[in-house]
Amino acid sequence: MEKPILENKGNSRMVGQTTSLEDANRLAEQYEMQGFSVHIVKRKQGEISLYEVWASKTPDSRVI
Repeated sequence: MEKPILENKGNSRMVGQTTSLEDANRLAEQYEMQGFSVHIVKRKQGEISLYEVWASKTPDSRVI
């Protein structure tokens, strides 16, 4: 299966994977509140939809 193409995402990493879009959104919100840039990738495996949550630090959120 092909990996998602991450454009301009820098050092993104997958922080979670679930079959529930609601759970993926909750996880994404948690990371956004911590200053991460987040996006969700939907993948199909047969009849099942999987939602991957990817996060990376935004350039302007550096801690000094």
